[in-house]
Amino acid sequence: MHGRVLMAALCLACVARGEIVRLRTGDVLVAAVASLDEATVTLEHPVLGVLTVSREQVVSIESGEANTSASGSPAPSAPAAGSETEPASSEAPLPWWKGWRGAVDVGLNGSSGNSDALSGRVGVTGTRATARHETAATATLSHASASGAEAVTRAAFSLRNDWKAGESRWGFFALGRAEYDDAQDWTWRVSGFLGPSYRLVTTARTSMKARLGLGGSHEFGGARERTKPEGLLGMDASHALNERAKVFAIVEVIPNLTDVPHWRLEARAGYEVLLDPARRMNLKVGVADRYTSDPGQADRNDLEYFVTVGWAF
Repeated sequence: MHGRVLMAALCLACVARGEIVRLRTGDVLVAAVASLDEATVTLEHPVLGVLTVSREQVVSIESGEANTSASGSPAPSAPAAGSETEPASSEAPLPWWKGWRGAVDVGLNGSSGNSDALSGRVGVTGTRATARHETAATATLSHASASGAEAVTRAAFSLRNDWKAGESRWGFFALGRAEYDDAQDWTWRVSGFLGPSYRLVTTARTSMKARLGLGGSHEFGGARERTKPEGLLGMDASHALNERAKVFAIVEVIPNLTDVPHWRLEARAGYEVLLDPARRMNLKVGVADRYTSDPGQADRNDLEYFVTVGWAF
């Protein structure tokens, strides 16, 4: 009983600040504990993002502010899985609008394809992790203007929710996206997909998840307007090189289900390093590619490279 009370109090405190999480592999993570139950611990790391770790791999969870109590004795840590004080789930469901963490990135964005220019880039990201859900919202805006050339503006907003199925690697996702691009044959494109997801790899340093969905998109505001039933095959992967740096990649292949073999591709990969842990400031360097086999009068391929500095909050 005392162990359960201790874990409940620890879980509430962990959400508010970073904790020291020690793993059986010898790795030590400084991250906020978003939720924990009998099977898993969900962490939010300023560089690695949302991590789900098996309770069996957690040795202890200690306060990130001080390792001693007020009396000077060592501060208590969360019990390892399999101990006599193994707790039941202590998380109470939160309203959807609570528990979010965010980040802002600003920097430069270069492009080649429908526009060849160096532009400014602003991005905002929000993530929320609980024992039942993982939610991510992203918004990006880039604008380029050059002497003798038309200004090019691109904006995108996406919202994805992943529902977990307990201890199973399987889950379910729903994805919605809205895009604006005045260099395309369309001005606006809205799309949505839903389907199963599967966690291929989940360790303290490496995560990889696959998604398979059905949905479609609608393009309007440009030279042509059309609605397309589409499928989605997606893959997200990240790997921590050390406590401060990671590499990441996101790939989505989107086939047109009624006009085979036409398809499009959304891909992004990069390197992220934590520059200042106290200010939660990071640097990202990466490349993004958007391809469509049926672009109309626009180019098929848009390649972007970006360098941004960001702050998490």
